[in-house]
Amino acid sequence: MMISQTGIPYTIRFLPLPLLISLMVLGGTVTLAIWLSARKIKKMDPITALRSGIQTHNFKRNHIPLEKTKAPLNFALALKTTLSGMKYNVTVCVTMLILSLAVVFSGLMLENVITDMTPFLNLIVGETADSCINVQVEAEDNFLREMNADIRVEKVYPYTSLNVSHVGGAELMATLCDDFSKTNNQNVVFDGRFPQYNNEITIAAKYAKENGFKIGKEIEITVNGKGKDT
Repeated sequence: MMISQTGIPYTIRFLPLPLLISLMVLGGTVTLAIWLSARKIKKMDPITALRSGIQTHNFKRNHIPLEKTKAPLNFALALKTTLSGMKYNVTVCVTMLILSLAVVFSGLMLENVITDMTPFLNLIVGETADSCINVQVEAEDNFLREMNADIRVEKVYPYTSLNVSHVGGAELMATLCDDFSKTNNQNVVFDGRFPQYNNEITIAAKYAKENGFKIGKEIEITVNGKGKDT
């Protein structure tokens, strides 16, 4: 979902620590549930236990006959119980998978949208600022001069966006800035660096991967019918 919506590259890797934590949590939960259930055995009357055994008895095919199996008794009993309630086990498995997905997704959204949304915004939006002001071109120099002279302003830089066309490709949204070193989000370029010269451009990872672009490759960009190699 993140790749298709934002173009952020993501590679699935094996991480031992999260796997170990997941196994410990699952194992601990199962152990706790079994221990709490086993405590009730001491309070159960023998006649009630016998009645429960008779009620659960059925004449279905016995896949694991205990008198003939060569497997250990505990393993055979567990396997016999699993096979006898296959439909119930499948239903529980599907339900737990759906609940796990919902819980994990909710936890990620809580962390990235409510608790600390700065990393999420940096990935989705790109550049963020405390304030954005639309300024006409003829008033830009005076505006920057006044802002730089104001001690309350930490930094100010011109930042604009426009539509460009890649020759032989699609129409793209381009962001222009006189000095990208002043931008707040420096991590948005994860391979290479920000443009420093007029003939340089940085391309989104998804578009570069789809077209086979590598760092240093020249492409032609058209703006309002005027082309330029970058």
